[in-house]
Amino acid sequence: MKVSREKEDFREEIITQAQALFRQYGLKKTTMDEIAAATGKAKATLYHYFRSKEEVFEAMLDREMKHLRKSVKEKVDAQKGVFKKVETYLNEFFKGIFERANLYRLVSSDVLNGQKSKAYFKEFFTFEKRYFKRLLEDGLDAGELKSIPREEMDWFAEMFLTGFFGIMKHSIEYDTQLTPDHFKKAIDRFVKKILE
Repeated sequence: MKVSREKEDFREEIITQAQALFRQYGLKKTTMDEIAAATGKAKATLYHYFRSKEEVFEAMLDREMKHLRKSVKEKVDAQKGVFKKVETYLNEFFKGIFERANLYRLVSSDVLNGQKSKAYFKEFFTFEKRYFKRLLEDGLDAGELKSIPREEMDWFAEMFLTGFFGIMKHSIEYDTQLTPDHFKKAIDRFVKKILE
């Protein structure tokens, strides 16, 4: 079923207005009435697009991740060589998540029930692992990456990204002094050594 452009635009408007409210008040305190008021439409109209504020929140997360992944992929694709691609991927992804720290905190909190939050992070990690593994395999195919045998790519990508996401999670959850600039310096120093 094809959705009209006008309906798609209004759906995006709902997500945009809800995102501002979620950032300001959090998911628990935001209501469908407030989202409706922000869009200038009746609450009943919103229910034609979303069944609940949680569904709006999930649509917002999906949109944010699509935007982030598209931006990161464009920057990675502009690089030459596996080392620059991996450095760019890690730096741009960290910067993008850092800019969306409040959303990360909402997802990891108990606002989404524990099972939903775990499922979201599992899906997120699985997607990123596949992409990262593909970057490494491209480097192997190009003859640039010789230290990791193809049969070890899967566990290596998982181990590497677990460390990467651990740093990201730590810096956001504990509001440390780690910034994207600190992260970039560390990546610049270590990626080539780890992958050579």
